[in-house]
Amino acid sequence: MKFTAFVRYIRQPSGQMPPYSSKITSETELADIYAFLVSLPHPADPKTIPLLTPPSASEKKTMKVKAYRRPQPAPQIPISSPRDSHLTRDVYTRP
Repeated sequence: MKFTAFVRYIRQPSGQMPPYSSKITSETELADIYAFLVSLPHPADPKTIPLLTPPSASEKKTMKVKAYRRPQPAPQIPISSPRDSHLTRDVYTRP
C-alpha cells in the first residue's frame, strides 16, 4: 500500500473505523505510523511452518496414535469378617 492510499484510508475509512482528521492526526504522525508498519517483517509462508503442513505419506506411517482405553471399574474385595461377609469395599488403584 502506498503512503497516499494509507492517508486516504485514515482520513476517509470504509467500514466501522472512525475517520481521523488532520486535527487529530497530523501528516507527520501518519508518516511515522506508515514507516513503522512498512518496517514490520512479512509473516512466514504457511508452507514453511511445520504445524501447518500436512504430514507426508512416509511420516503418516511412522506416526503412532495412542488408543483410548476405557477405565476399568475398581475390583470388589470382600471384607474378612465372617459376620460382615455380605459387605464389600472398593479398592482404588492407579492406572
